Amino acid sequence: MKILIAVDEKIFADAICQFVINHQWASAPEIKILHVVEPIFRGNYMSVLPKEVIDDLVEEEKSFSKDLVRKAALKLRDAFHTTHIEEAIVDGHPKEEIVRQAIQWGADLLIVGSHGRGAMNKFILGSVSQAVAASAPMAVLIIRPEQAAQKQEPVASLTKERVL
Repeated sequence: MKILIAVDEKIFADAICQFVINHQWASAPEIKILHVVEPIFRGNYMSVLPKEVIDDLVEEEKSFSKDLVRKAALKLRDAFHTTHIEEAIVDGHPKEEIVRQAIQWGADLLIVGSHGRGAMNKFILGSVSQAVAASAPMAVLIIRPEQAAQKQEPVASLTKERVL
């Protein structure tokens, strides 16, 4: 089974890794960990920050991304005793790029995190996990770390009516 794990914050990466480690897979899964870096308005009339500040923010985001993906990969490599876990950091809009990367890689399962925000926050902020679940042609598992912390285990919901 090929599993694409999309991470954007440490809390999601930790909860997703814990779920993947604890799940009883039929065979050792192939795993790819993905982080999508959203574009920052750079050098256009919408930018209110000086170029130097934006460049610093971009470098900070790249550093954060590499660290996030590397730490998640290390956890999974240790748990599965394998070195074959791909790491990817790409630029783009997460709602579209996560699905595109999953299709391109041939993922059987896509795992994303969710803040579990209410309807108004989803309307205002958008929901990456909701958009991914609605448009992905493969099974999508959504992990909610806030609920997982309360119950001491990840809470997951599976879409596309596939049973693992």
